[in-house]
Amino acid sequence: MFFSKVGPFLDTERYSTPAVSIDQYLQRHQPPEREPMNAASAANLAASRWQRIPRPGTTSGRYPEHVIADIKKRALHRARILEGQLRGVEKMIENEDYCMDIITQSLAIQKSLGSLNKLLVENHLRTHVTDMFDAGGGERDDAIAELLKVFELSNNRG
Repeated sequence: MFFSKVGPFLDTERYSTPAVSIDQYLQRHQPPEREPMNAASAANLAASRWQRIPRPGTTSGRYPEHVIADIKKRALHRARILEGQLRGVEKMIENEDYCMDIITQSLAIQKSLGSLNKLLVENHLRTHVTDMFDAGGGERDDAIAELLKVFELSNNRG
């Protein structure tokens, strides 16, 4: 909550809504209390919201034979760092820290996400794309379409 406790929240002359103090507004709009999320509940939530998208020509989105061990190790390390950074931002917001400090940390998280994405793209290029190009034909076209989609998504960030 970045609001200071000052005067009326709404100007009754400008709006037909009666003035509401910030305390009254915050009491009506408090998010529900929630328990801290552990790893198991986070995994269950992620599994319920997201499903693997199968690669064209397959029935599942899993490719256990196509994860380079070194890249997997580095990607998991990066993901754990990101998890800690996000928890830090959450605490900063709860503590109402200085906005510029929160923004600085948020930008650091974005940079870390870029590093994680780079690792994932590297793995994809070294494994799946290589296999798809070797297969030729439609597989090759699918690989090109995937890469173009990722490129488009990366350029449409707000």
